[in-house]
This record gives sequence, structure tokens and C-alpha cells, in this order.
Amino acid sequence: MRREAGMTDPTDAAPGGAAARATLAARLTRRLGLLRSGLAAFMRATGPRRMLALEAARELARARGETRRPGARYARGLALLDGPAAPVEARDQALAAEIGAVVAAVAAAAPFRALCLEQALAVRRMLVRRGVPAVLHIGMAQESGGRDAHAWVTAGDRVVSGHADLGRFTVIARYA
Repeated sequence: MRREAGMTDPTDAAPGGAAARATLAARLTRRLGLLRSGLAAFMRATGPRRMLALEAARELARARGETRRPGARYARGLALLDGPAAPVEARDQALAAEIGAVVAAVAAAAPFRALCLEQALAVRRMLVRRGVPAVLHIGMAQESGGRDAHAWVTAGDRVVSGHADLGRFTVIARYA
């Protein structure tokens, strides 16, 4: 069958069609570029920051697996926080900010999507491992036409992961 100008082949829109293959190729090219730039940044990093990046990659992969499993139990091991969060010293807040930045950078270059929940789980685990009190917050926002959820981590009064417009979210759970 001959196609005329402006006509599209219905097989292009099919799941295995040319349009789907082009979209997949574009996404893979973008991901490879992110992975390449992330690897270059990793190679430029100093020893301690490089070790943080490796730990962040491991924790993000662990969190991704936990949250994608049917009947996910990612909150296992977390205690629901009912009172005020523990105070955090200034040097620990600086460490928490660095860990949050490293996890965000690794998540951007990861070969999988590490959303706010995976990043928050990874940051919190890394902080607790170092004895820094951290709180994982889960919030919901009512939007016109639907709901939006978000997860973020605080150390003391400082947000170290999940920097979004937090004012629009109502906290529904806090885990310490």
C-alpha cells in the first residue's frame, strides 16, 4: 500500500511500531548520556565522596527493589514518629546535606528511575548508619483532578532529600 503525504502507517503507533521504537531509542540515548556523565563525575570525585556514591548506588538499587515488589514492605524497620525529631548537630547537618546531594546525583545518573521515595529511603539509611538522626516524611497534596504524593528526609530542621514545594503537602506519616 502506497502512503500519501501526511498519512501515517497505523503500525507506527502499535506497541512494536516505528514510533514506539523511536521513543525507546530516544529514552535509551538520554539514559546512556546521563550514565556517561554520572560515570565521569564519579571518576573525578575524591575517595570519600566516591565511597558515598557507591553506597548511594547500592542503597538506591535496594530501595528500588523494595518499592517495586508487590506487597512492598519498605517501611519495615522504620518506627512511626509521634513526637518531635531528635536535634542534630551542625557538623551532622553538613554531612546529611552532602549525603542528600550525592544520592540525588547518583539517582539522576542511575540506569533506573529512582523517585523521591527511593531517594528518601537511601538517604535515611545512610544517615542512620552514621548515627545521624533523620526523619522520613510522606506527604499528600490534593490537586485539581487528583492527588500527589511525595517523600523527603529531614535532619534536624533541614531538608536533605526531596526538595520540592513542601508547603503544598500534608504530612501523613513520619518515620524515625
